[in-house]
Amino acid sequence: MKIKEQIISLITAMDERQAIGFQNELPWQLPDDQAYFEKTVRQHVTIMGRKSADSPDLLYSRFHNIILTRQNRLTLNFPGNYSLAGNLQEALEQAGKGEVFIAGGAQVYREALPLAHRLYITQVHHVFDNADAFFPLFQKEHWELYAEDFHPKDEAHAYSFTIKKLKRRSV
Repeated sequence: MKIKEQIISLITAMDERQAIGFQNELPWQLPDDQAYFEKTVRQHVTIMGRKSADSPDLLYSRFHNIILTRQNRLTLNFPGNYSLAGNLQEALEQAGKGEVFIAGGAQVYREALPLAHRLYITQVHHVFDNADAFFPLFQKEHWELYAEDFHPKDEAHAYSFTIKKLKRRSV
């Protein structure tokens, strides 16, 4: 059951091959992208898998987070407000109306992509050979770019990156 007046958005950072992680960590540290993530999801519910919630690179909503897990009793050392859901559908129902952000990992992105209205993608301009988690392939012609912001490499950022916002084209 899809909730009316709910916007499902996927938010991620990926390299040029759509790599999003290695051994449950980000292969990069981009402080401006982390600040962008926190600002973007600040007043919204985020949904993430348990492994993402356990990541040392955890990025989360200060508002509310829903952790997907098959474990009925899970105790996390999670710094923010959270609840648990057994599957994506249950999490979307818990989230209610408004924009809801899917924040990983790869399996959750794969399941949520067909439902998504928007994609918030930070494209890291590098290829990381040691990646083991990837954002799912998607048909770019089904998406319309409506905003982008380039950040050059600098003292605080080892890699340049572009923050892109896309919305699903009407079918």
